[in-house]
Amino acid sequence: MLCVLIYVRTGCGLRTVISIIRIFEEVIGDPLGKLPCYNSVANWVRKLGLSVYEEDAPQGRKYAHIIDESIMINKEKLLVVLGVPAEHTGKPLNHDDVSVLGMHIGKCFKRDYVKEAIEKASDKTGGSPEYGISDGAHNLVGGFKDAGIDHHLDISHTLGNCMKHVYGKDADFVSLTEKLGKIRVQYHLTDKAWLLPPNMRARHGS
Repeated sequence: MLCVLIYVRTGCGLRTVISIIRIFEEVIGDPLGKLPCYNSVANWVRKLGLSVYEEDAPQGRKYAHIIDESIMINKEKLLVVLGVPAEHTGKPLNHDDVSVLGMHIGKCFKRDYVKEAIEKASDKTGGSPEYGISDGAHNLVGGFKDAGIDHHLDISHTLGNCMKHVYGKDADFVSLTEKLGKIRVQYHLTDKAWLLPPNMRARHGS
């Protein structure tokens, strides 16, 4: 438990957790027994995360749902349903404000499956969300509509689409992105790679 708490609350690396335990031993002047390897700590953290997801369902709060089709491995994707406070907290959201309400794996998620994911997440919190947030993907927007939940487009995708409409075919912008692409190829495996800007991603929806 001590190793997991150090990792979760300090944000340090897994190997650093073991180093901190050794410091405790040095200060106390007494060995704490056989120390775990960092892989064991990683496994404990994963099991704790799964336990929180499955057993520690938030109740009695007004939630909004954020839904996104997340990482893709081979031909399968992850559909994630997050719960965040429905009312403004007076500050930007952080990890402490977010609860994982659903994780679903599949090759595709049609709107009826998204609706079902919303309903399962609602059962977990004891009530329907006040509203939903997602990008403009038709299956996500349609899932909220079929579930009878008010839907809002997330701000990053909305602004990204605005920028795309304004600059997507602009000659100067297209020329700049082409030059950046060539530079990325030249420098991505060199000691200057850290200076390269992140890849630009096309935004879904309109």
